[in-house]
Amino acid sequence: MSKDWVTRMPFDIMNLKFILGEYKVKSKVDILNTEDSYIVSSHNIVTEIGNGFLELTGRSMDEPMDNLIGKSLVEIGEMLRINSQILLENIHNYYAGYIFTKFLEPREVNISLFYDKDTNEQIYTFVEKPNSRLDDKLSFVKQTLLDNIVGAAIYSVPDSIMLRVNQNYLDFHDSPFNEETSLGLPISKIITGYVGTESEVVTNTALETGKTSYHREIRLNKFARGITYWDTIRTPIFESGKIKYMLLTTTEATERVLKNQIIEQQNEIIIQQKQELIQQQKELLNRQKNMLDLSTEAIFAWDLNGGIIYWNKGAELMYGYSCEEVIGHISQDLFKTLYPSNIDNIKSILKRDSFWNGEIEHTRKDGKKLLVETRHQVILNELGHKIVIETNHDITGRNWMEEELDKSQRLNTEIIESINDGFFYLSKEWRFIFINNRAANNMGYEPHELLNINIWDKFLHLKGSQIENNFRYVMSERESIQFELSGILTDRYYEYNVYPTSEGISVYWIDITEKKAKEKELIESKEEVMKNRMDKEMARLDKLSLVGAVAAGIGHEVRNPMTTIRGYLQLLGSKQEFSKYNSQFALMIDELDRANSIITEFLSLAKDRVVELKVQSLKEIVEHIFPLIQADGLVTDKYIQMELEEVSEIPLDEKEIRQLILNFVLNGSQAMSPGGTMKIRTFMEEDEIVLSVEDDGKGITPEVLGKIGTPFFTTKENGTGLGLAVCYSIVARHNAKIEIETGTTGTTFFVRFRK
Repeated sequence: MSKDWVTRMPFDIMNLKFILGEYKVKSKVDILNTEDSYIVSSHNIVTEIGNGFLELTGRSMDEPMDNLIGKSLVEIGEMLRINSQILLENIHNYYAGYIFTKFLEPREVNISLFYDKDTNEQIYTFVEKPNSRLDDKLSFVKQTLLDNIVGAAIYSVPDSIMLRVNQNYLDFHDSPFNEETSLGLPISKIITGYVGTESEVVTNTALETGKTSYHREIRLNKFARGITYWDTIRTPIFESGKIKYMLLTTTEATERVLKNQIIEQQNEIIIQQKQELIQQQKELLNRQKNMLDLSTEAIFAWDLNGGIIYWNKGAELMYGYSCEEVIGHISQDLFKTLYPSNIDNIKSILKRDSFWNGEIEHTRKDGKKLLVETRHQVILNELGHKIVIETNHDITGRNWMEEELDKSQRLNTEIIESINDGFFYLSKEWRFIFINNRAANNMGYEPHELLNINIWDKFLHLKGSQIENNFRYVMSERESIQFELSGILTDRYYEYNVYPTSEGISVYWIDITEKKAKEKELIESKEEVMKNRMDKEMARLDKLSLVGAVAAGIGHEVRNPMTTIRGYLQLLGSKQEFSKYNSQFALMIDELDRANSIITEFLSLAKDRVVELKVQSLKEIVEHIFPLIQADGLVTDKYIQMELEEVSEIPLDEKEIRQLILNFVLNGSQAMSPGGTMKIRTFMEEDEIVLSVEDDGKGITPEVLGKIGTPFFTTKENGTGLGLAVCYSIVARHNAKIEIETGTTGTTFFVRFRK
């Protein structure tokens, strides 16, 4: 904020105010004995600051940039962003308003001014109003700001000071605004030429009526870029029966308005030619036809009481019908039009108003459904008959991507809730903004009992602990950290993975109690054979732990396709057509499918996954799944043989065994050439039930064999390296083991189950 905006008040005027009784006189000692949030100034220079003031404003005396001692009241006002409301040195006895923290968060405070005549000092006390924080009261508005889909801002009432805003809203305006340069300013400083505009009228209407005020296509002509049109909503937010805030949501409609103006101008040209000779009218219509054929929008005309009489090239591309196929047909019947209301109501509106806009559903020639943004304009032809000019824009992709975005967001939450390890988000104020069931339960609470609660206030025993030190390090340095700890949250041993996020930090912990026990057993072991075995087991656990570490960043993996969808949604919103972007659509779908596949296999590797064991026959499971295996073999030109002997029934999870068999069969099938043969067997061998899958491929090299089952290791170009890792996890959960025999004539996987 520029210092040029304010003018400092001479000290002799302040003395005059004291003489006139405009200041409250009180001993500095008496004030500081009862108040913690204060600043003391002498000759308009700050000489002392209370700890409560530092905490209120998010500052620390330990940080050079936060040291306020020696600064003028004007500079303090700039840092608090209050100068646009009032200068601190102009406060008489009391002022109620807003200040902003170091992190640009608004705080509603009462400021009182006292004067110590003995020390010739002014003492300003700052008291935050109870229950006044926006994020606590207006969580629904916070999400609107974070989505950044439409421009959104919150202003105070009645002084119209900007309290919260997203970048989309700021981008509409002339100056290159951001939160740093805009928060704390009045609306008149944000919107160029605001006073006296229709925008001000809309705001005043909402304030006077206390109702949401929605206006389309507000015209503003004082922006540097010229005339603009906005669709805007002003929503009053009440508190204690009075309007406390005003929520502004805005989208720019300039492109739409200009496009509609062009269409209206074209229609006016047609209407103005009503009195010309029929031949001249035909020639004019022919020229217009050629012009409309250049448009990529679908434009056609139909008699208000009859069929289609004109059809442009854009309509041919959108619907797949040629001009000869549609002329004379009723458009509503041909396209199976679904209007938001009865067609007779739409026609009544057209007869009354001569135009209608809305969204409708059409069916193409190939049966594909289209969601269409349409404009109907009624004109009179040379004979005085009413003709409807229909201009349509395909918005199917835009709505589809919005739905996919919602699905991806729900998927993200479901994934985090489904993992068997602890996961939570902390805001920059150390409040829980998300916590999954496992984390909350480990702490002895339900998730809703911890949301929006400060972690250090709730868990006092964490003060000064390694957890607090490491969390604060990640929050301040914005660097991830990993550490191991036991006996703080529970009596178990955990590996903590802490990552910085835009909102604060995310914490993911893995129960490594078993791993630590094995490490201890390894240290205590004196036999070399046991040591080697434990080395292998530790290596396997470490590799599986890698999956947990990757899962900690699963929000990033899921948000990648979300971000792609969002990006193209915004792109479509700024273009008049998008048929040439089909390749981007395909890429987005592939990314979503790939993310879903990876996540599914991640969850299969979870070591705490619950298995549903049921005593049943391994042979019968193979028989049930064989038609699926055989069908896949026919597609890939592979022959599948079964040699299934009767085996003892044992506790099995049918779904996991089916997955195990399919993974082995898929792996073997990919190793074989067309025409190859695969053999699936079940048999008893001593006290073991054995499943074997044999292929006639080229075998597995020793280098690859040593890495079989390692997560993310793959020899396939497009593989994830999780298929056999999933198999090893399933086998481990059934207390079974895998053996491999391989050679130049093929490979056989044996799974041995205990009775």
